Amino acid sequence: MINREFFEHAIVLKVKTYRDNDLIVKFLTPSYGVVTAFAFGGRKSRRRFSGCFEELSHVVFKWKSPLRRGYFYLEEGILIDRFPNIHKDKIPYGIAVNCQKFIEAVVIGNSYSKGIYKIFLELLKELDKGNSIFSRNIPIFFRAQIASELGYKPQLESCNRCGRLLSTEQKIFFSPIKGQSFCVKCTEKKNGYLALNKRAYLFLKEVFYSGPRDLMNKEGLTTNENIVVLGIQKFVETHLNIIWQKGKFVHL
Repeated sequence: MINREFFEHAIVLKVKTYRDNDLIVKFLTPSYGVVTAFAFGGRKSRRRFSGCFEELSHVVFKWKSPLRRGYFYLEEGILIDRFPNIHKDKIPYGIAVNCQKFIEAVVIGNSYSKGIYKIFLELLKELDKGNSIFSRNIPIFFRAQIASELGYKPQLESCNRCGRLLSTEQKIFFSPIKGQSFCVKCTEKKNGYLALNKRAYLFLKEVFYSGPRDLMNKEGLTTNENIVVLGIQKFVETHLNIIWQKGKFVHL
């Protein structure tokens, strides 16, 4: 039977035992999104998959799909990086696992997966450096960036009503529910709109428009910026219909 064959970099998300010697492996790829495949004999294989089945590892996988069978199976793997420092410290490990669970919850199919893969890999590399005081808000920033890659990036450059450039304004209003921003003249005086000063507005733009490397040490330094963090949470929950509850992501 003719097989379809795939060969690509991947980040291992989850590994489960299947029967005595086999594994089920879920991994994120830049071209195919989240893939789930069988690794037949994977529990005992040292030659084909040496070091490839630790969660959060960066690997290269070769996998196939028998036509008309509807499943994938791994043929071999090459370990690129297991990010050892992440596993040594509960803080970066907790951040990485939270972000891993978010990807599993929201990534369906291969749409936009190249950007999502790039963001997650950059995050793991930064966490593995082990020489930073990591912001407790990194998972929230990560969710905002993934939401942007999924097509929900808010318009923050100009007023969504009159088109005025917001970079010239001293105060702007942001609606997490609408994913829109407004100048003072155009804002609707309704509950749920966040009034942001210039510094908080730039903080909001940085979260959505930059990568993990720029946000590893960012805390909300002022009351206004902490409001931004809460607004980002509301934005993600509203547009992706998902919340973090009792150690897992739950779809609303």
